[in-house]
Amino acid sequence: MPAKRKAMRKIKDVLRLKFQTDLSHERIGAALGVSKGAVTKYVQRALAAGLSWPVAPELDDAALEAVLFPRAPARAAAYAAPDFALIHHGAERTAIRRLISLICAGWLPHDNRFVPRAER
Repeated sequence: MPAKRKAMRKIKDVLRLKFQTDLSHERIGAALGVSKGAVTKYVQRALAAGLSWPVAPELDDAALEAVLFPRAPARAAAYAAPDFALIHHGAERTAIRRLISLICAGWLPHDNRFVPRAER
């Protein structure tokens, strides 16, 4: 399960400290109480989105979140639909093979009549 995302205020502080003061990721993380990896992830996402500091004023928290954390597009069906006719045919063949193996093993009579156990 993915880690819970930090508040947008803290993400903005990460970006502000990185782009305004050019502190190291370790120092930013220590100042804000987040890990160095989280700082790196947020800075990389901002650079990939083409953001710098100050963030454009038309970007409110929801819009900034949408830019930094875009939703994955809905995936098309990864698998083809099964061929049910082929599956049914295979099941018939399997059932017939099992029936033949039982007849050959002597568990079932070959002429399909009931034979008491004592006569077998």
